[in-house]
Amino acid sequence: MVTLKIPTRLNGTTFYGEVLPSIYENIIKGDYEINFDMHRTELANPEGLVNLLASAAMIFSKSKHTPTLYFPESPNLFEYMRKSGFFKWATVNKCLKFNFFDDILNDAYENSNYFRPQLYGLYIQSNDARYEHYKHVKGFVIAIANYLAEDKVDLLEINRYCDQLLLSLDQVIKNSLEHNNGYIGTLAYYMMQKTPYNTIELAFSDIGQGILERMKKMLKEKDHEAVNKYGYLEQKLNNKDLLFEEDCNNPNLLAITNAVKYREDSEIPGLHKIKEFALKYGGLFSIHSGNYTVRYSGNNIKTLFHRDSYFSGCHLKIVMNLPKTNNQ
Repeated sequence: MVTLKIPTRLNGTTFYGEVLPSIYENIIKGDYEINFDMHRTELANPEGLVNLLASAAMIFSKSKHTPTLYFPESPNLFEYMRKSGFFKWATVNKCLKFNFFDDILNDAYENSNYFRPQLYGLYIQSNDARYEHYKHVKGFVIAIANYLAEDKVDLLEINRYCDQLLLSLDQVIKNSLEHNNGYIGTLAYYMMQKTPYNTIELAFSDIGQGILERMKKMLKEKDHEAVNKYGYLEQKLNNKDLLFEEDCNNPNLLAITNAVKYREDSEIPGLHKIKEFALKYGGLFSIHSGNYTVRYSGNNIKTLFHRDSYFSGCHLKIVMNLPKTNNQ
């Protein structure tokens, strides 16, 4: 059994640079008895929290060991995690157990349905609850629409923006449920917040089969559209020699970049449409699976290879500006 110390700041950079490598190091040794110590953690963002929860859910799904989380001493961070629903959903779905008394946990559970424009809660998706999840997302989108209306944004622009946001999030949920590889129970997580800089941040993570395995499965099953577009990649996607190497032909990297391009000429709101929506509003679209992260920003594409870590599911991060007010 090992207790991993979570960094002072838990975000995407520290998760991939410190937390995930430590988890991976223990798992390849066959040790799934992993706990997390957040005593010294002072700040955490949605990406860091949802990826930590996804990792805990992955550990539980593979070993039935429920990691213990030693909660942060920072009252501000504890309150942020409580109000976001972190403790509630982790407990309900057995992702984590905690080192504090039941009365604190019960209070966190009972009072986590909280909303203000700056923060929206965490939600964990189960196989049979897409409609409930959709209602949760719709509540967030309506709150954003109301916020924009108060800020005197053009009504037509509000409707256009919020319709596309709702459609995009629903598609992410649908993808997670379709690609979960038969897992039952906790599958996907997302958190949203309105930051002080007039942007939205979305973080979504699942413990499913991952993009590479999904694409290989589609080709194996002779999915017509996939075969027509990416049949030529089949041999490269099955190349195990490059699976753990930093290389432009690494199967994980090929799977991610082609999954984002998939259906780029279709009206179906896949990853390409979601990416274009984020970039249209001056944002960032980042997707991780296996040992590669691909980040899209403006006209730039950046690939990051994680030599010492591997996550078989998928992490998705979107940051984008809200529509401008009439006075901007």
